[in-house]
Amino acid sequence: MTVARGNLLDPFRTHLPDDLNADLDTMLDGLQSAGRTIGRTPANFGLAHLDFKQANTLYRDGEIVAIDFDEFGYSYFLQDVATGLNGPSWEDGYEPVRSAFLQGYRAHRPLEHEELIPLLQAGRCGEILLDSLQHASREGVWFAWQHMRVAMGMAEMTPPE
Repeated sequence: MTVARGNLLDPFRTHLPDDLNADLDTMLDGLQSAGRTIGRTPANFGLAHLDFKQANTLYRDGEIVAIDFDEFGYSYFLQDVATGLNGPSWEDGYEPVRSAFLQGYRAHRPLEHEELIPLLQAGRCGEILLDSLQHASREGVWFAWQHMRVAMGMAEMTPPE
């Protein structure tokens, strides 16, 4: 997995606190390592939805159908799993939903490198963070940063100040 540094992040780094820049570096290092761990094969890499979540699905004739492909591209299939699980993990009721999601996924295809899901969730939150910075939404930046830290096991979710 090649993770862009430099040009992509440089315009934002001067506006971020040092601890957020350090967290981003930790996440980027982890994503690069994950790419080396997973490798790239037709079984684990290809055209992916990249915004797979309940809001982007319909239930029709007993099947779940994905919609809203505006973010699709080539990626690890595990990223769709991670994005599908990106939710309020600190809230009651998250774990049964997570377990059911993973059980359903495993019923259709093998799930390798499950231990990397939190890191990929953090990466998705990092994308949301950068998008929030582009739109200058202070609340969006705070939430994405905190969610990224929780996904990486770096923090507990706490309310904004």
